[in-house]
Amino acid sequence: MRKEIDPPVQAPELLQGADGKSTRVRPYSCKVDVWSAGAIVYCLLGRRPPFAYASGNTAVLIEKIREGAVKFPAKEWKERNPSARELIETMMSVHPDDRPAMKEARQLDWIYQDSDNIPT
Repeated sequence: MRKEIDPPVQAPELLQGADGKSTRVRPYSCKVDVWSAGAIVYCLLGRRPPFAYASGNTAVLIEKIREGAVKFPAKEWKERNPSARELIETMMSVHPDDRPAMKEARQLDWIYQDSDNIPT
């Protein structure tokens, strides 16, 4: 078992048993990658991981990821496009069924609005 989750971009369903309380591994799908992509977008735009935690306190980090309460502090997010925040919240939904597939995520406003300017 890994001691650290660094960077903290793992989806909640991957953390089953990570706290030592359960060894049952829940099945997961490609939507774990959607969660991770949302967490990475958060890191890039917010300049910090989506869940604050003291280094070495993995139990607190795991609990925050499982709760999925992503915070958007005004200091880092006041000048960010609201549709970027919506994209992150959607991609980081705790329940995998509530997350879009990557193909669907590409159609969300923040990505799609400038898609004509992306070189192919």
